[in-house]
Amino acid sequence: MIRLRDEQFSTTLRLGLQSTNRRSLAKTLLGKAPTYADNHWDLLRAIEIDGALEIDNGDVERILRGPAMGRGNLLFAGSDEDSERTAIMLTVLKTTARQGVDLRAYQHDILVYISGGIKLERLDELLPENWAKSRSGA
Repeated sequence: MIRLRDEQFSTTLRLGLQSTNRRSLAKTLLGKAPTYADNHWDLLRAIEIDGALEIDNGDVERILRGPAMGRGNLLFAGSDEDSERTAIMLTVLKTTARQGVDLRAYQHDILVYISGGIKLERLDELLPENWAKSRSGA
């Protein structure tokens, strides 16, 4: 019964979108909305069918906002080398945060390791995922 209702709703909505008089409202938001929905119908149906799909991309936009802001800010870093070092540092810190690693503890340990001198071949031990594994195993 519910499935039949859902199918009838989708069919009725699609017919309504297609029959809307768009010429009289074409330049208004109310006129653009049915056109937008009709143009993205397959995506809207996929979202309706699979509740796990997000209807917006806010999470992705929040993730990309940092690098976009960084590009503008890195213009004033002083030199190309400073910009590159800052970009690497921010990338590692963002990766650390996204993996759920304790950022403060990670930074503390990394600074201690670096100040004590670390060999180049052991550098990958400082990557967030490797650091977290060694810390949980300790």
